[in-house]
Amino acid sequence: MAGDLLKMSRTKKIKKTRAELLKEFYDSPAEALFSTNVIAAVLDWSPNTVIANRYVKKTIPFIKIDKAIRYRKQDIINFLNNFSIE
Repeated sequence: MAGDLLKMSRTKKIKKTRAELLKEFYDSPAEALFSTNVIAAVLDWSPNTVIANRYVKKTIPFIKIDKAIRYRKQDIINFLNNFSIE
């Protein structure tokens, strides 16, 4: 039984709520890097929209580290400041 619990803890990811993702973003320093899911929460987009933006519109700078895509907090803040509707 203990082995089953250990196996479950390795395979099952616990999804964070949007509020938790936003707190993680806003509590971090400007140079912090974030995943697509965190950026989707910040922009109130789906993760697929963030991915499509990366390939089609290319308006949000990103960093590729091996196979992982990361976004710098300051770049997201600049994006929000430059592309907000007034």
